[in-house]
Amino acid sequence: MAELISNALESDLNFMRLFDYVEDLVFLVEVNEDQFRYRYINQSVKKLVSLDDTIIGRTVLEVIEDEEEGRFLHNQYASVSRSKEGIKYLHPIKAPDVNYIGETTMYPLSDKQNCCKYVLAIVKDVTEKQEIEQKLSKMAFYDYLSELPNRRLFDDRLTMAIQLARRNHKKVGLIFLDGRHFKRINDTYGHIVGDAVIVQIARKLEKTVREVDTVGRLGGDEFAIILPGLENAEDALIVARRIVLEFEEPQEVEGYVIDFKVDMGIAVYPDHAEDKKTLIHCADQALYTTKSNAEVPFTVYTFDMDGNNFMVPQK
Repeated sequence: MAELISNALESDLNFMRLFDYVEDLVFLVEVNEDQFRYRYINQSVKKLVSLDDTIIGRTVLEVIEDEEEGRFLHNQYASVSRSKEGIKYLHPIKAPDVNYIGETTMYPLSDKQNCCKYVLAIVKDVTEKQEIEQKLSKMAFYDYLSELPNRRLFDDRLTMAIQLARRNHKKVGLIFLDGRHFKRINDTYGHIVGDAVIVQIARKLEKTVREVDTVGRLGGDEFAIILPGLENAEDALIVARRIVLEFEEPQEVEGYVIDFKVDMGIAVYPDHAEDKKTLIHCADQALYTTKSNAEVPFTVYTFDMDGNNFMVPQK
């Protein structure tokens, strides 16, 4: 397309009138050393961003009132004219009646001597496309019901937390949680109430942690929490005790008053494991021990001096 337009412009600039009623924003700037003067704008530019033919002949820096925005645009045109290669980038388009995400594509238009004479810029509204991509991304990394990170994202964040802790000589707490007797709640009240309980658990867990922590739903009534950058293993127990307090009282769910609680298993990097796979195993084993002992709300994984693993229930 760029070569076709270049050849047409050699004889007549009016060729650009073909773009007059294109929905996208279309700009043509003339390259003159380090100056870029507007030579054409289409009707969409005039209608949507409140520019008119008075900008024709003026430079980008003269037309764009915001200095930072003007310099950014000037540099984009300069880059295309020097490299003679097209570029594409996303940029917010804002005007009195317009606010959308624009995908700008710039094409260098060279003459027969291969000198860049013009740069054609076409701006397409990709707001809806971006929103769809964001929704698809969220579906890939977040649980649809609780809106918490799913197993995939949780796993990535745990990897990063351990890497940072290793570099900064910190600890990482990992808490695995299950809803206590959740199947009984589903069987008694139905899945709609069960789903509402899952959401309430998610919100309660979020309330008990820091912004840097990650609460994830791994599936069903299985949740997990990453506590990065800890100074002491005891810090993980402090969070666990806050969670216990959060679930002390029965809650109203969909018109029913339900007493639901969570069981927890805790492991700490590097105290109990020095890699992600082993740390997950330790937290899972600690959770299993808690579920086997109805009298304790959480268990910390530990081992004796000989290296034989055993669990210590915490009251």
